[in-house]
Amino acid sequence: MELSMNFFVTIIIAIVLLGIGITLLTRFVGITQDTQESLDERTQTRINELLTEGKQVTIPFNRQDIRRGSSEVFGLGVLNILEEGSFRAEVELSGAFYDGNTAFDDAYIQQIRDDLANGQWALYDTTATIISTQQRRLFDILIDVPKDARSGNYVFNVKVFRNNEQYENIQKIYVAVP
Repeated sequence: MELSMNFFVTIIIAIVLLGIGITLLTRFVGITQDTQESLDERTQTRINELLTEGKQVTIPFNRQDIRRGSSEVFGLGVLNILEEGSFRAEVELSGAFYDGNTAFDDAYIQQIRDDLANGQWALYDTTATIISTQQRRLFDILIDVPKDARSGNYVFNVKVFRNNEQYENIQKIYVAVP
């Protein structure tokens, strides 16, 4: 009889702890989603402010620390001041460095460039989009750091093309992998 009472008490404690764990997890997930929505709204607001100020291509928050196996979304805003055209974005590696200004070896840099060409590291819509005169478009660029990436600083060039000709200045994305 004593063994079964201990068993029931243990089961009840386990159920209470499970309930507390689920409650805490639900709250944390809710806070994370609220924060992400706020960041997305903040990014869109900043992009609109910069485009209103006269910038034609902008990435307002272009620096992030991203751990291996994680990813971050960068917002790219485009304002078409010319006649209607077909716009597309392109991401390429500008450089990859250890903590200082020492570049990684050429083989590793070429591997990253090959990975980019195969849809790794940077995920974004590569299809052309029609943008009318004085219209804006927001592009999302997901930088997804592979689990086997080396610690260091990575710089990506973001080019916007209008009718296959480069439109405005090259934008940069800076990623620090701890």
